[in-house]
Amino acid sequence: MKNSIFHTVPFIVIAILFIICILLPGSTHALTVSNYALTETGYGLTGIYWPGDPRPWYVEDYYLYYWRRINDRPKAMKMGIVILQYALNSPFRHPSQALAPIQTKEQHLKYKYLMRMQIYLLIVKNYLRLGSRYDMPTERMYYYHRDFYPNLKTSLQAAGYYYEHAQAYWPYVMQYAELAAAYEDLSWHYNSSDGTFESFDVNPNSVYVDLDRIEDAQSCIVRRAIDWDYEDIITERLDNVARNIAWLERENK
Repeated sequence: MKNSIFHTVPFIVIAILFIICILLPGSTHALTVSNYALTETGYGLTGIYWPGDPRPWYVEDYYLYYWRRINDRPKAMKMGIVILQYALNSPFRHPSQALAPIQTKEQHLKYKYLMRMQIYLLIVKNYLRLGSRYDMPTERMYYYHRDFYPNLKTSLQAAGYYYEHAQAYWPYVMQYAELAAAYEDLSWHYNSSDGTFESFDVNPNSVYVDLDRIEDAQSCIVRRAIDWDYEDIITERLDNVARNIAWLERENK
């Protein structure tokens, strides 16, 4: 009897180890959403740590990783902001390894302006999307909203926090969009008094970079197209948050 038990034990151990090997995920060096640690402080975030994985190095690496991994979940959006911030503090790849064909110094310069603009724009959009998750679904408050005063006020304050961060990043979007505009096909003349573009000239210094979607966005931003005027959009949202918080405090007295 004892001998049969001792003969059986090794087979039991092997079977258990086999089951554990099947259930455990395989080791990988690819960056995945499951193997990062996001450090948060209040509404904010301070950094990402990739345990045991090779970390991205170039602007383009972070940018490509962002598009592969980010979704609409709040934690993923926060992670996306940190990834994009890392991109802003990283060097660009060699021109031969850029995300678009580069042949001249002017092309490379415009390429870097467009990439910087796009990264700042994505940060703005992520902060806006985070803010909208905490904001009111309607612009005005109704009498029954005062029943939820503490939680609703906290939620609106969180929305305001994210909108303020979006507002802080927007000037950088404009800065790089206008720098890239120096290489557009057309040079627009903006009338600041009425907010319109009176005329345009053909730009002899125009340079083409094969980033059409980003360049389309850049053109809309520079021309202050309605859907792309995030300065007004953010200001309107912040004003609405402040108005709703003031209403809640007044009704709760």
